[in-house]
Amino acid sequence: MAIFQKVQLGDLLEKKIKVDIKKGIEYSFVPMENVDPGSKYPRIIESKIFNGSGSRFADEDTLFARITPCLQNKKIVKVKNLRNGIGFGSTEFFILRAKKDRAVPDYLHYITKLDDLIHTAILSMVGASGRQRADLKSIHEYEVNVPDIPTQTRIASVLSAYDDLIENNEKRIKALEEMAQLLYTEWFVKFKFPGHEKVKMVDSGTEYDMVPEGWEVVNVGDLLEIVKRKIKLRTNEYHTVGLYPIVDQGKDFIAGYTDNEGAIYNENLIVFGDHTRCLKFCNFPFACGADGTQLLKTNSDERMPQTLLYYSVINADLQNYSYARHFKFLKALNILKPDSVIAKSFDKAVNQTYQQIKQLRQQNVNTGKIRDLLIPQLVTGKRKIN
Repeated sequence: MAIFQKVQLGDLLEKKIKVDIKKGIEYSFVPMENVDPGSKYPRIIESKIFNGSGSRFADEDTLFARITPCLQNKKIVKVKNLRNGIGFGSTEFFILRAKKDRAVPDYLHYITKLDDLIHTAILSMVGASGRQRADLKSIHEYEVNVPDIPTQTRIASVLSAYDDLIENNEKRIKALEEMAQLLYTEWFVKFKFPGHEKVKMVDSGTEYDMVPEGWEVVNVGDLLEIVKRKIKLRTNEYHTVGLYPIVDQGKDFIAGYTDNEGAIYNENLIVFGDHTRCLKFCNFPFACGADGTQLLKTNSDERMPQTLLYYSVINADLQNYSYARHFKFLKALNILKPDSVIAKSFDKAVNQTYQQIKQLRQQNVNTGKIRDLLIPQLVTGKRKIN
């Protein structure tokens, strides 16, 4: 039977993190907004030229958010598959690296997911309101029960199986989302919709040039119904896991998720960030709540269902407004309005795809909950494994 011994977490960590990164070279990059609470790995690993600023890390390191509200939101990930095995990211990460003879990287990562450790780090925060940062010393001095390396490996393997399932589902979700986007491109950009061979192309007299006969080029503002809500969401009402995104107009934008029964706005709404700092859209058709944003839905279900409105808007030319991202520019855009047969067919196909996505997301929610229940039991030895 494995014996767990109480140690300070700092005894398991490398004191000096060495990463050979040079200015002017492109490396893997992880910004804070690419860290999703509850996920083991970053949502996306970008590429960026290193200019001398940012935390530096290597494959197998754990990135631990040190600033409010990211720490409270449990933005903690492990990195892998970095270009040449190294990368950099937000300056607001603590980089935690396991000592090879004391801890398995995966096991160390699961220690950092302990609520008690996160709470300890939160209590150490100092600084101005809204910009408080945790003290690394609090993490190093945190006491935890730790087994031998072989037992760590077995525990990490059990927990990693849940995260591997979540990661595989995320890949499937991405593929399904790409399918929906490709369908829009085929039907409304290339005009290869069902029966297109028999449809005459006519001059629209707009920037769209030739369009199928019977289709219209319409103004987005004429299609919208603005949904007004008096409810204001507070940060402590955000959930870190769940099915439906809650969208916030801060830097990270998607601040959290509600669960199936807790969706504050249980409607298929498009969320538009109406301000100069960011322009984002919620992944349709999940219901969402918004704080300080425009909530939009179509006023024409027959020829402009919500699915088609969403894809039309996100594929429109918004780049010209990168320095003046305001709702009035969205309303001024022109998009294509097809006949009702094509509109309904598109809506049916996309909704079928998103039903599969919805099921996969729910699987991930359930899997994440089981993993989170097991972490404090297995990592600290409260529950034994064979």
